[in-house]
Amino acid sequence: MMQAGSMKALMGASANINLVNTPMRVFKEAERRGDTETMKRAMGYAAELGENAEKDAEKLGEETVKETREARKQQEIEREQAIAKARRKNKVEREQALGGAEKSAVEVAEAANAADAGRKAKDSVDISDSGKAAITEQMQSGEVGMLVRDAVTVLYSSSAKTQPLEQPQAAVMDVKG
Repeated sequence: MMQAGSMKALMGASANINLVNTPMRVFKEAERRGDTETMKRAMGYAAELGENAEKDAEKLGEETVKETREARKQQEIEREQAIAKARRKNKVEREQALGGAEKSAVEVAEAANAADAGRKAKDSVDISDSGKAAITEQMQSGEVGMLVRDAVTVLYSSSAKTQPLEQPQAAVMDVKG
């Protein structure tokens, strides 16, 4: 992104290069007429405008380097601020996790029961006793093949230790047919 300094230098160089065309036309006209004095003056103007264009081009280079340094400094500041923000966020999360580990056993059990109830509402199925009996009959008759697993729900603490929660057995069915 160009800043004011580089834009000014670029416009100055461009304007001076465009202005060189005028004295060069005067020079060519004076050359056809053989007017050496006009030719000298025209070349003087053209040389002066060319020098001004060179100075502006040099200034453009300096301004570009300066603006690039400033942009890098700003990016570094923004990067450091983002890192500091992430560190603060991680610190707060760790403190909350440590504070959560210090909760009483009752609070942990209540949270686990609430989480278990939420899970049951979302992704579990309770099979009634009559349904279990019907499935057993179908398995024995060969109509349905069944894979039953004891599903154990586990609660992970902040120290990565597991605490099993009591949960009824879940059945996974594979229906043939």
